[in-house]
Amino acid sequence: MKRILLFFITAVILSSCASNEVANSGDVKQSTIHQQYSISYDESENVTWAYATYRFGGSNGTTLVLTKPAEVTFNGDSMRLSTNVVSGAGYNLAYKKPIENGRECEFVYIDTEGKKHVNKLKFNPVLMGTPPAEVKKGMPLELPLFTQPLQHGESLRITLSDTVRTEEFVVENIPTKGKLIVPANVLQPLSGEVTLNISRVSSIPLQSATEVGGGISFVYTLKPRRLTVVE
Repeated sequence: MKRILLFFITAVILSSCASNEVANSGDVKQSTIHQQYSISYDESENVTWAYATYRFGGSNGTTLVLTKPAEVTFNGDSMRLSTNVVSGAGYNLAYKKPIENGRECEFVYIDTEGKKHVNKLKFNPVLMGTPPAEVKKGMPLELPLFTQPLQHGESLRITLSDTVRTEEFVVENIPTKGKLIVPANVLQPLSGEVTLNISRVSSIPLQSATEVGGGISFVYTLKPRRLTVVE
């Protein structure tokens, strides 16, 4: 419930900043189109989503529907247009499985003038074995965790929640392969049954952008695990 509430609040904040207006990409100068791409996987749903959004007027500007012959593909598959009153126009694809580990995913956008923009990001999951059923308050939590080394712009986000509060722990490097240590001070305020959530997150600049830039991001979210913090 806390995750759903946090997502809802974040969505409201973002939607209040970014325009939901819609225009056609053929009506604007092609070099002023802002590109934003993202890939997300949720282990609970076992679904991978790819998103592409184009805007005129910067990162919060008017959303654009691509005017033919402009098009966008993800890993060779044509992306589908989606419009709504909250976020405007965008393109997406869903796959009912994770993408192969380590695959270099590719967004290819061709504008109305035939200029091609190719932007890539590796699909690097985070995998976890069975966590301990309980951990003693005042002691660190050792998690069996496996993932590729974190690069610049990447991190692991760990949240632990009991019935009254949530603690967050961010990791930007993993010193010990196959193991992640959550410090004792992160667990100290928590008691009883605790829900553990872990995501690998990355956000990098585009390799092929227009004069107004853009970005590409990745989120891989594990299904929640539960453990008990004991006195």
